[in-house]
Amino acid sequence: MGYEIDHCFKSNAQSDQEEKFKINISSQSYMDDVTWITKSKAQLEQILKIADEFNIMNNIQTNYDKFEMITNKKLDKDIIEVNFRSSKRMIKPLTSKESVRILGVWINLDLKTNYVFNQCKDIIKRYNKTISFKQITDLQMKYIYNHVIIPRVDYKAQLLVWTNSQTEKLNSTCRYMFKRKASLPLTTPNSIIHSSLSYAIKDINTIQAQRQLSRLYNQVTSKGMMKDIFEIDCKQLQSELLSNKSPLATWNISLKDLQVKHCLLARVLALLYDNMLTIKSSGVKVNQIQGGLLPIVEICTHKEIFSNGISKGLKGKNVYFVSQLMSSDGIRLQRYKDLKYRTKINTQGRISRWFKFIETKLIEDPLKSKKVKTDYQLGYNIYSVNTKIDNLKTKNWITTFHDQIGKPIIGRVLNKPKEDKIRIEHWIQDLENDQISPSVQLPILKKCGGCEVKTNQIRNKRSNTKVRCIADISIENCVKVNANSIQNDHYIADMAIYEALAQAECKYYGKTSMNECIIEKVNGLFKYIHPSDYRNTLIEIANNLTQETDIEIYTDGSVKNIATNEIMMGCAFVISAPIKKSFNCGITDNPSSNKAELMAVILSLMTCPKTANVEIYSDSQWVVNIFDDLNFLTIKDIERSKVNYKVLWLCLFKIIRIYSLKVKITKVKAHSDCDYNKEADKLAKFGAEKNVLIIEDKLLLHNGTVCWRDMPIERNPILMIKGIKDAQFIEEFLMLHHNEVYRQSDLLRLIDWKISLKLNNINQYDTLFEDHYLQSFRIKICCNELPTCANLKKRKPDLYDENWKCNFCKIEEETFDYFWKCSKIQNVVQDILTRLKSFLVKIIQEYSRDDIDIHELKIKINELDMWDIGRLYDFTFLMKNQISCQLMELLRCYKITEEKLLYKVLKQITGRVLLKFKVLIWEPRNDLQIKEEKCCGISGKDKKAKSHSKCTEVGVKNVDCNMLENNWNKWNDLAFHRGGHWANF
Repeated sequence: MGYEIDHCFKSNAQSDQEEKFKINISSQSYMDDVTWITKSKAQLEQILKIADEFNIMNNIQTNYDKFEMITNKKLDKDIIEVNFRSSKRMIKPLTSKESVRILGVWINLDLKTNYVFNQCKDIIKRYNKTISFKQITDLQMKYIYNHVIIPRVDYKAQLLVWTNSQTEKLNSTCRYMFKRKASLPLTTPNSIIHSSLSYAIKDINTIQAQRQLSRLYNQVTSKGMMKDIFEIDCKQLQSELLSNKSPLATWNISLKDLQVKHCLLARVLALLYDNMLTIKSSGVKVNQIQGGLLPIVEICTHKEIFSNGISKGLKGKNVYFVSQLMSSDGIRLQRYKDLKYRTKINTQGRISRWFKFIETKLIEDPLKSKKVKTDYQLGYNIYSVNTKIDNLKTKNWITTFHDQIGKPIIGRVLNKPKEDKIRIEHWIQDLENDQISPSVQLPILKKCGGCEVKTNQIRNKRSNTKVRCIADISIENCVKVNANSIQNDHYIADMAIYEALAQAECKYYGKTSMNECIIEKVNGLFKYIHPSDYRNTLIEIANNLTQETDIEIYTDGSVKNIATNEIMMGCAFVISAPIKKSFNCGITDNPSSNKAELMAVILSLMTCPKTANVEIYSDSQWVVNIFDDLNFLTIKDIERSKVNYKVLWLCLFKIIRIYSLKVKITKVKAHSDCDYNKEADKLAKFGAEKNVLIIEDKLLLHNGTVCWRDMPIERNPILMIKGIKDAQFIEEFLMLHHNEVYRQSDLLRLIDWKISLKLNNINQYDTLFEDHYLQSFRIKICCNELPTCANLKKRKPDLYDENWKCNFCKIEEETFDYFWKCSKIQNVVQDILTRLKSFLVKIIQEYSRDDIDIHELKIKINELDMWDIGRLYDFTFLMKNQISCQLMELLRCYKITEEKLLYKVLKQITGRVLLKFKVLIWEPRNDLQIKEEKCCGISGKDKKAKSHSKCTEVGVKNVDCNMLENNWNKWNDLAFHRGGHWANF
């Protein structure tokens, strides 16, 4: 019963031995739903017969009307008869393009996404229709989108990978209603809707990347049947790609370029590649295929392999390398007909399209010569030559390498004068055209009329006898070939002459030039440690502990200037017994005090001998607790855990298990009276200033290490994807044309971005409409989307002409920035400044823990640079929730540091500025605007009419993509290496 998944895999391209993988899966069932998968109708009927007997025996009713059948075979009839045990029924199978539901998920055999895509789009549209005329706040909409709608879409699409255009269509459907209900214009940039600058609505593309990464990770680290199925999937995909390594190890294909059909694994890998994510292992599942040089995938792009029939022509033929298609000397491409001798390719009929494409790729002019370009010429391919020589008989054809002339020749056996010698007659290729290379001419042989090969003279008294070129050669240098007679003492070889000669040359040099390589080896784990001075120090410590059984160690770590460009991190250990030894070094990447403490423990255990009892004293409670939690778990269970720095914890426990160490970690109080702990602490601080110790990925990588830009992610990868995408959205927003001010690095350094971004994501459960309208007003200011006259002329050019100026002075262009410079309302601006300064004094006095000198506080507030309007950073940035580093220093100076209190104070400050601007400037301006519009005959109906402007949603197309990628990559890269939030950089 059930079905089988199988695949034949060869680990050597030159070998006939193959490894067969086969798994039998009985059925898939859940409660009262059962799915049967079979290869044929007869097998299906046999299974249904057994199932029907079981149902009757247990009095189980079967609803035959709910039967669904799907097939990828072409049928002669639309309706087929299926024989159950008790009856025969007519069933209309679905085609491979049609979808069927299994446990709430819709699938089809062609992996078409349209059906589920339309379902998901309908889910969003139905919700939009429901709330279209409801009174609802922005935060209520955000909650429903993020916690109800998006999870439903995510569940339905878990077996599909959508393209960027499809996810963008779903996102735009969400954004349209959100912008409308949040009172935002459609021209509001999409990036600010999804970023932490404002609402942080979940992006479906990000959710898809997170889901598929989790799914693939679970498959890589699975056990039992799921593990076997995944390995077969990888090998099947590897064969289709013609890759000599597992797709997990070498994937470099984006989703838009993917040519592989009906393979979910390929689409998942392409999606992760687009997000610069990979899953690597320590080499256990690389599935590397040996036996050749220059993989085909290195000379042809992925698209070329599929569009030119290379994958279809070579799939299942065990051909992965260019060397398998080239002559034995690695200089010329073989003739198409000669491929049958080395591969399973059927060369009958006309030359295949894939071979012609490879020929044009490797050769300058295939009609004149078979010699490949210099870049693709390879060395001798000794694997391609059959070194076995059967009993040679008279008139057999051979090729051999002639020592005296230093090149290979072809000849015909005359006799065997000695046991290890044969006498041959030299033959040469009959060339019809001297203008083109012999490699593209027919392999016709004729007798040599005499040359330097001749070593024996045939005695004949007749003067008209033709001279024969005869030589005695060694049997061990011979390669047997076949030739057939055609006419007039001419023969035609069954392979190209150049290939026959190259085999003899290859055999000769392959026999004499294969020497063993001497590789310098370093024992144990230390070969993965760099640079060499650290490695030698650790080896010296390990050698001194070789005979010891009980070891006592103190460890410590140190981090300085975290989340800055001056970040330094070090670790150290001190062996207190049985001998006194110490070690310290600098470390890097994903910095934190926890990592520094953990690295010290790992390095100390590397020096311990096998079966030793090791007691480690650490002042890190985190290390002690996590060690106790993981100590009794298996390696597989640790791989599936969600602990931070999992890569390092796996390395630690592998060392313990492999060397059978008995380890106990004890908590010691930091900066206590213990001399060894003080020494370790001092060494760790000194180590932070030393050179960085590097551990190779081969030691750190485990089965299923998630990497970003080929760097192992030591923390939660799902949260890292979220942070990466958030950085992308914020960069998109900052790179828009009307945000040119943010392209000044001096301004970016004046803003505390980490605090500013977090300020947008607090109080998410306040659903008052007053807060809703105020937030909408703030977003319009951030995006420069307030309906000022300058913006109205862009949106409604048919209603507002160039004569519309500032409503206060009627002189200059009305923009948000000009409001603060307009001469008519300078008294209002100064009033706002005065009130804000007084409010700062009041709120700091209220929440500070210290006794405050009011006069001194007022002086410090007046000294803030943000009061000067027109400076790079002024107080108007507070309305955008962008807090200056100078203001943060002032609050910290007065001990307003507790997180909840700090954000409460900042919320009140930013809210006060925004409210004052709205009440004292914006609302009076609106009154003047309405009066002016009435004078010009512009009604509310006119303003709501469809705009003739070309303004649309603002998205990625407005961004300089090269600068965009460089910046957000740089921010995340700095956060990866130096610690902290990416916004710090």
